[in-house]
Order: sequence, then C-alpha cells, then structure tokens
Amino acid sequence: MAEFINTVDVLGDDAVIDSLIERTITEFKDDKVTIIGYGALALCKELKNVDIPNVTTLQSDAIKGCDSLETVYAPNVVSVGSGGLQDNIALQSICLPKAKTILANALRQCYALEYAELPEVQSFGGYVFESDLALKAVVIRQVNTVPTTTTTTFHYMYGSGISKGTGHVYVPSAMVARYKAATNWSVYASQIRALEDYTVDGTVTGELDKTKI
Repeated sequence: MAEFINTVDVLGDDAVIDSLIERTITEFKDDKVTIIGYGALALCKELKNVDIPNVTTLQSDAIKGCDSLETVYAPNVVSVGSGGLQDNIALQSICLPKAKTILANALRQCYALEYAELPEVQSFGGYVFESDLALKAVVIRQVNTVPTTTTTTFHYMYGSGISKGTGHVYVPSAMVARYKAATNWSVYASQIRALEDYTVDGTVTGELDKTKI
C-alpha cells in the first residue's frame, strides 16, 4: 500500500507534524512516503530542502509557493500534477529523471529556474514554464519519442526563456529534426539544439556542460 502525505495525514514525528501544520518546516525528508498529496507542502515559506527518494506522484499544488525552496530530490517521481511545483521563486534547477507526465502549471512562476532535466518526459500540459524567464535549458534525453506539448507550455502572457529566445530545449541529435517539425514544437525550432553538443562527454546521457549553454 502506498504511503501518503497530505495536509491532514502526515508521516513523521510530532515535531515534523507540528511544523508542517504551522507551515514553519525548513526541511522535509522521508524515505517511506510515495505520494505527496494535494497542497501537502504548499506555502511552507521557510522550506529549503525536500528529500523524497521514493515518491512517485506529486499531486496538484503538492509543493507550491515555497519561497525559500532550493533543492528537490525526487528521483522516482513519475507524474507531477497541476501546479505541483509552481511558484517556488528560489528554485534554480530541477531534475526529475523518471518523470513521464508534467501537467499544467507544474513549474509556472519559478522565476529563478534556469535548468530543468526531464529526460524521460512523454507529455507536457499547458503553462508548465510560464513566467520562467531565467530558463536556459530544458533537457530531454529519450531517443525514440517526441513528447506531446501544448501551445502554452512555454508561453502564455509573460513567456519563458525558451519563448523569449534566451533558453533552449536540448534533445538527442537524432531527434532534433523531429522536434523542429512536431506539432507545437515547431514554433520553437530555433531554440532546439542537439544534446550531445552540450554534454561534458559528448553523449546523450552525459552531464550537461553549462559553460557551453
């Protein structure tokens, strides 16, 4: 049975429960919970670090509006619900290596966000990166499929670094032409680059060389 955390069902000791209820928590670490429920860690203004190695699902608004949030360690997250990581204004990078589905508004208004590694993503909802004007790189590594996306994933009112031309989407070189021709990707054709050209070792799985971006 999946372990679940929401605003009324908190795993952890009394101190963790109290700080979460009062929204004063500064760090959340749990290796048992597998689902972060609706609004469970939302609006925790002092929360800096989240370490959830076994979580597979971030539900809507799960970790939203945490002004001090700097790091999220979530290596097994498969889906991010609507607004799941929205409004985290201090978050500069996010890596979700197993994420398949990123729903609407998931990373919207993360003003400091520069890098998003979503290597296995299969679908983006609308407004995912809206207002992320610092965004320099979205990294997708899968070699067979172009993820579905919408006309508003990277742009709505204020846009993102991708839509403004200051950021790029990095994909395997063999996939570049397919992305540039794909529905809702073609408008950003000039912002799509070969991942191999921007990795330290020149391979699709290599570490991104941020000095080349």
